[in-house]
Amino acid sequence: MRFCAKHYKYGGATCLGDNGCGLVRKHGLHYYIVGVSSTADAEPEKLPSFFVRVSYFQDRIKNIIQTN
Repeated sequence: MRFCAKHYKYGGATCLGDNGCGLVRKHGLHYYIVGVSSTADAEPEKLPSFFVRVSYFQDRIKNIIQTN
């Protein structure tokens, strides 16, 4: 349900205040949110960021959208 990530080239991660931001992946011409930031660090160059995997909640999200 959670995974860690940081920039492949620069090594940076999310900073304080970035909680809830999306981790985006490009696939072809489209961009997809694959994760939502769940932690942030005061020293992002030292640690990766942790994200909640959006696909884990995909069915629940679709049900909420369809209901509303």
